[in-house]
Amino acid sequence: MFEVEEILNRFEPSLLKTIDKENMKKILTFLKEQQVDFIEDILNEYLDLFLIDYEEFIKKVEYFNQKYEGQFFNKAKEDASLLEEFLYGN
Repeated sequence: MFEVEEILNRFEPSLLKTIDKENMKKILTFLKEQQVDFIEDILNEYLDLFLIDYEEFIKKVEYFNQKYEGQFFNKAKEDASLLEEFLYGN
């Protein structure tokens, strides 16, 4: 299991203050429902994903799932650059 303090120390306090806890909770619930098995990695390395509004996050997931033939999260697990594309691309 991951250590929250360890994660929090990796990010600027200003980033942490901008994260909406309810939005983050919705996204985490969605990721669990999608059976994403690398949520800890996302929390460790891509905390800024949780800055995306939940509704926009879902739209982006739909787009990327279409682009990657329904395998976005499976492919992102193997190639983290896809999460970068998710964040900064389309």
